[in-house]
Amino acid sequence: MTVLLGPRSLFLGVVVLIAAALGSWLIWRLVDRDSDPSVPDMHPTAELIARGEYLTRAADCAACHNAPGGKPFSGGLAFKLPFGTIYSTNITADRETGIGTWSDVISSARFTAGSRKTAPISIRLSPIPLTQS
Repeated sequence: MTVLLGPRSLFLGVVVLIAAALGSWLIWRLVDRDSDPSVPDMHPTAELIARGEYLTRAADCAACHNAPGGKPFSGGLAFKLPFGTIYSTNITADRETGIGTWSDVISSARFTAGSRKTAPISIRLSPIPLTQS
């Protein structure tokens, strides 16, 4: 026995599917939030700053995140690859263009899993093992 859906049933099915997808996306956006990403997880101390400087040098962050003539760690260095050109990211503490509002949770996810704040996955090209100590 063949059951054909009429235009009304098909339309209703599409509307339900769109509503389910929109609801899932909305729930994901609400759950996947830092409580307050603008508040640092740790207060900067002289020891913490020295540790950050050490890790920055050990991982050689400047090699990729410093473009010729640009500000330190502001990104923009072009990498011409067979599939196109990618540019290094801004890893300064700037709140608008850098990672100044990232929490430790977001930063850890970026450096260990390759995720970034605005998308679930990004290309991970940095020397990750050096930043996990």
